[in-house]
Amino acid sequence: MKNTERILIQLDNLDDAYSIYSVDNNMELKTEFVTHIVNQANDLNYTSNIEIDIKLSEKCDDAQKQHLKNDIIRYFKREVDEVKQRQKKFALMACVMLLIGVAIGLVYHFFDGKVFVFELVFEIGAWVFIWETVHIMGFQIPEMRFKNRISKRLAMAKITFV
Repeated sequence: MKNTERILIQLDNLDDAYSIYSVDNNMELKTEFVTHIVNQANDLNYTSNIEIDIKLSEKCDDAQKQHLKNDIIRYFKREVDEVKQRQKKFALMACVMLLIGVAIGLVYHFFDGKVFVFELVFEIGAWVFIWETVHIMGFQIPEMRFKNRISKRLAMAKITFV
């Protein structure tokens, strides 16, 4: 059984969780509110379950509380989906860059020993495109996966009002 860790959030009222630019039918969570939740989750053991406890100073009805719960879960689920889409785009871009780098490398071999300036330009170009592939696949995508793991855990978190 997994250990459960808690994130405690203090709000004066429910409006503190929402952006001032939100309208009634399209409530958007405040960036500071979401950042606070993510920062707290970063400090927790990555194998434990997360529970979010929200302490409200002002009284509100159950429907409003449920609405905030749904908005938090929806936010992190949308974040997971967006990161997955970005990962796919980055992987495709890395493959295209690899192909371009290989193609430039083949052109480089065509100029091998003939025109030094072209040879140098094509060699550098090939290495740049191949390095970008390595950078995307080796650094950017794993970083996205790590951040997405936190968003997945927060999307599945149990949210209670204390």
